[in-house]
Amino acid sequence: MLWSQSRRISTLPGRVCDRARLPIPRSASKVGQLTTSMNPSPFDRVPNELVEQILSLVPLDELVQYDEDDEEHNVNQTLLLMQICHRFRRIMHERKFWREGDFQFESLLLQNQILPFSSQNSRLRLGRLCHALFNDSYFRSCLQIKSEWTFTTLESLFAVLTCIIPFQRNTRSVSLYLEETDAAISRLTTINNLIGLTAHCPSDSSLNLSNLANCLPHLKSLRLDFPLSLAGSLMQLTELEELSLQPTHSSEFAEDFLSPSVLPTGSAEVLSRLSLTDCCFDDDVSLRLFTSLKHLTASRTGTNDRLDGLICDLPAMLVSLDTDVYLDGCEALRWSKTGDIPIDSQWPTLSSPCLRHLQKLCLYMFCGLGENALTSFPSSYYVDCCLMIIEQLTRDSISLEDVELWAGMDLERVHVLNSWRNLKSLKWIIPAGQGYIEGGYTWKQDLNAYVVNIFHGFPKIPKVSIEILEWDLLADMSAR
Repeated sequence: MLWSQSRRISTLPGRVCDRARLPIPRSASKVGQLTTSMNPSPFDRVPNELVEQILSLVPLDELVQYDEDDEEHNVNQTLLLMQICHRFRRIMHERKFWREGDFQFESLLLQNQILPFSSQNSRLRLGRLCHALFNDSYFRSCLQIKSEWTFTTLESLFAVLTCIIPFQRNTRSVSLYLEETDAAISRLTTINNLIGLTAHCPSDSSLNLSNLANCLPHLKSLRLDFPLSLAGSLMQLTELEELSLQPTHSSEFAEDFLSPSVLPTGSAEVLSRLSLTDCCFDDDVSLRLFTSLKHLTASRTGTNDRLDGLICDLPAMLVSLDTDVYLDGCEALRWSKTGDIPIDSQWPTLSSPCLRHLQKLCLYMFCGLGENALTSFPSSYYVDCCLMIIEQLTRDSISLEDVELWAGMDLERVHVLNSWRNLKSLKWIIPAGQGYIEGGYTWKQDLNAYVVNIFHGFPKIPKVSIEILEWDLLADMSAR
């Protein structure tokens, strides 16, 4: 390794480099001059391929500490190497990390920084750094083919818009992790071929959905982590094929503000993939308008009734479903007296025609919503509830190929799973103490062998993975 995080180098006294240049010690910038004015360095005879391999070992997220003008400074190792000599600079410019979609210019300034930047001084430094980098025409040429970008400040976005001319022509996807999301989206209107957007908004910021739809009308993929202050509508988007919605604030506030207009009804005929996490709507919302929907994720949507309202009347045949079911502890206590578990009224979505040709299912069954639900819920009735849900799935969704279950179950009745004749993989997470064979607990390897045995008559044995989840971990997940 050329430098480590704790390495400290000494430089000649003098003022720190000019703001127009990269933030590096002056002594480092003189190394290249020494090797050209004196005898050539033996390092000059090393092939470029070997030099590239050596420099690729330098970690991108570590800083070098140096002293100058009796002050301590930090500089990213990548920036330091770019100032050693012209050869090093060219090699560093050609490294692949610059062209990766999740690369952030902010990572060159601070180590382990939680972005976006909150300091105005840091943002100004970032702007100067970007302009200093983009002054190099060869570096700009290396970024011309980049089609995916990530920005965490307006300064880095403005610098790219100003200096990278092909940016507006070649960019296909942009990820925004900043406070001024509306302002950033307004500047993206010049990108004619932008089809993918990820926007993560801080919980205390604001977002205008109508502005987004007007500025980027040709979006095909949108992932939106929206704030508490949300206005406008996505109804004007007509080409959207993938949509993911999730609040960045606490989900307990979601029901107070999220309206059905958030859904892009203008894309009803083309939307094929929808993900709703912690999204509770003001009114009953149905997806019956979305005739092309094939993949649905509906996690922590509030209650089972809200989930029923979302998809019961869905006209399209779903290919994949990722959702959760909450089994109320009070209801289980009532059932224990009557001996009857009304599973059809608990989750009638299971009988929806749209699930008949389901191929992939992720189903999470949590016992209750309260803080003490896990300890107050009778484990035997949790197992019975899970069993009845799974039995209904084996009757109605016989086309399943990939299944992930978070559920308890009486393993003596696990044979019901062999109704899934097309099954290719099964991942089953069982809360500790909620899987029984003759009333006793089993080890993980015994569980795998026991479940695999029921598929012995299949043409190809499915891949089976059984895990035991401790109650405290399950409690943490349920609390979230």
